[in-house]
Amino acid sequence: MSLIGITHIIIIYDNFFKFPNPHIVLSHELAHLYIFSSSPEKLKRILTATGWEWDLSNRPKWTSKSKPLKPDSIDSPSEDLANHIEDFLHSREKLKNDRPEVFKLLEDLLGTDFRLKDQK
Repeated sequence: MSLIGITHIIIIYDNFFKFPNPHIVLSHELAHLYIFSSSPEKLKRILTATGWEWDLSNRPKWTSKSKPLKPDSIDSPSEDLANHIEDFLHSREKLKNDRPEVFKLLEDLLGTDFRLKDQK
């Protein structure tokens, strides 16, 4: 599966259907798209809380001040946000317990009702 830049296109390859949890992969990729339409100010607050800062040229830089959520979270702000939104949906209680500040910021961005069907 791949995401094509700001064209908002997701391409699903045959091997996607071989993943053990394709619904999690799909929600992660959809999170990348959602980020494009989100408030830049709110996204920056979330990213600052997850371990990013900006240099004088306003380029994001991983600070290493906190442990990344997943190994690829340090690849880019978009990947980090998609990982956090994925966990907001699929590992909600763990994220809420491990990263309460980030959880609240995501809840502010996504809304309190943004959850999987039948999820409390």
